Amino acid sequence: MRQMFLNRKKVQIDCGLYISLFAKYISNGIFDLSDIEVDATYHRQRYATLLWHYAKVKNEEGAISDSEVTGKVASKYGGPRTQKEQVMDITNYLIPKTLNRK
Repeated sequence: MRQMFLNRKKVQIDCGLYISLFAKYISNGIFDLSDIEVDATYHRQRYATLLWHYAKVKNEEGAISDSEVTGKVASKYGGPRTQKEQVMDITNYLIPKTLNRK
């Protein structure tokens, strides 16, 4: 782990992936993670497949989320729900391109 931080230019750090794997192992009762090898490519593909399958099934069944039914957007910080009309429309804003770091 120490070597990974020393060689930041050589190693791409993906904290989100490792945190989700950490949560998965802890929830399954695996607390000693010192000898676990992580295949990041496999896990990225696995999570992408799970999300794709979830969206496909949701679309096929015509399922809609609570916010689509009630017209309210939930705050991720536990605050009050906001009407969709009050939320700023960001569909016309440019999305920054990701940088390919080598």
